[in-house]
Amino acid sequence: MMNARIVAVRWQSVAVVFSVVYGLIGVGYFIWTSYKQASEMLAPFGLILPFAQFSFNLHLVRSTLAWDFLWGTVQTFAYAVSGWLTGTTFAVLFNFAIWLTGGIDAKYVRVSEIERTPGPAPLMR
Repeated sequence: MMNARIVAVRWQSVAVVFSVVYGLIGVGYFIWTSYKQASEMLAPFGLILPFAQFSFNLHLVRSTLAWDFLWGTVQTFAYAVSGWLTGTTFAVLFNFAIWLTGGIDAKYVRVSEIERTPGPAPLMR
């Protein structure tokens, strides 16, 4: 049996996943601030990590319903951009850690026979 190792992750894929998740969090935050009728909304641009935040925050003052939806769009976009930056940073640091350790043992990851077979990729799986 072949001993597989994880040697890298694709940073673009990780960045897109983080961007979508953070964008959904931004939509949820917009709905929550609208429900609570908060006087202002927060739109962060930068890295947002579980225990740290390296970003600058736009404090958007609420006024009319039309402006609320515009600020909600800006807020969702800000969260999505922050998610992309955070995902990119996470993937680069993860790849650096993998490079330092020589890879992560993937003995618990199942690999199909099609992926192990060398040669041209099949048209359908």
